[in-house]
Amino acid sequence: MKEVCKDVATVNDLDGISALQSLNQLSNGGSLSAFIPHPQLILMMEALPQIVARQNRLVNFINPS
Repeated sequence: MKEVCKDVATVNDLDGISALQSLNQLSNGGSLSAFIPHPQLILMMEALPQIVARQNRLVNFINPS
């Protein structure tokens, strides 16, 4: 199994973050009740580093705020 790599998110991660958000919505059995659109994610990235984890693909997103 490939090691999980943690990194600071960039705009290149936006599609992966959106995909993870969609998969984890309440309507899909997840625990997210809101969806953060790309423009808002970019503002969040500019204000505070957002953390992502990768294991061949994006596997996690953490908003530290």
